[in-house]
Amino acid sequence: MISFPLDKFILAIIITIVHMFAMNTIITFVTLSSQNMTDSLICSIAYMIIPFVVFLALNICATKVAQTFMMGYGNYSQSLKLLLNYISIVYSGFFQGNYLLSPFVSNTPIIYWFILSIIFSLINYHLFLKRTLEKSETYTKSIFMYPLIIILSTLSMMLFVYNLGDLKMTTLMFSVIFIIYLIMYYFSKRKVYFSWKIPSLFILLIIGCIGFSNIYSNTKGLNTIYELPKNKDIQEIYFSTDRYIFDEDKPSTVDNQEIENLTTKNITIQNKKNFMKSMYEIMNKNLITKSADYHGYENYYELTISFTTKNTINPNRNYIIKDENMAAVLDIFSKYDIIKNK
Repeated sequence: MISFPLDKFILAIIITIVHMFAMNTIITFVTLSSQNMTDSLICSIAYMIIPFVVFLALNICATKVAQTFMMGYGNYSQSLKLLLNYISIVYSGFFQGNYLLSPFVSNTPIIYWFILSIIFSLINYHLFLKRTLEKSETYTKSIFMYPLIIILSTLSMMLFVYNLGDLKMTTLMFSVIFIIYLIMYYFSKRKVYFSWKIPSLFILLIIGCIGFSNIYSNTKGLNTIYELPKNKDIQEIYFSTDRYIFDEDKPSTVDNQEIENLTTKNITIQNKKNFMKSMYEIMNKNLITKSADYHGYENYYELTISFTTKNTINPNRNYIIKDENMAAVLDIFSKYDIIKNK
């Protein structure tokens, strides 16, 4: 209480109570929906882990898709991280506690988990009245247990390996995933049998994986992906350059001293607008080589930019600038007083 304002101290207690309440109601739901203790234990652990797996799969797939149409590479899909506040109790609890003093973090997830806890409590009361004795020889039939876990796990694996540019490898990996899918499915049913429902569901998951990738690409990440953050959101900018040499006989087209001025240069809040103007001019003049179009074996510079923003989503970008374009880039930086030429 010495280091926290009273209102934040009370909020910390509320955050703890709400998230513990949410975890309790969800695990109780899993227990009441399971037919035996083995299924209850497996499904409870899965409910805690799967949100992270789903997020990682979406993030990896979205990152690969973003790199096909964005200029550089970086954490373009970082806005997806906000989803974790609404699908993972563990992440939401730690996130809300970690940013307790930040004025830019929304308290909406706390309200969301409280409402969800009330809903699960009502469902649990209904399930408790209808509960039956444990039957270890039977399998759990609730659609919210193994069926949902299998669907989310299989779809996550597909998103992990899906590659727009390598159809053969994607087909091979999907075949391996199908075997894992069958193992999970037969374990949930406690028997091996064939039904058209088994491959049909897998095909629907493939369609879902490809559909998500295409929609994410065509809508620029559901309108959440941006090349550079907005000026009003930026607090600090840091950038530097590194030169990568494939042909040592080819000299650099720019002065070494100018590069030293650019390397490990901190851009302060006062001139952030000039830096952003310079970056947009560099992009408009096509001085950046799109990362998806660069195939290597040419000398180039990598421009690394890290942004600190107000909303805890701190973008980082890496851009490829070929040797012959670097002099023009330095001229633009000099024009906006980002660096000083000799």
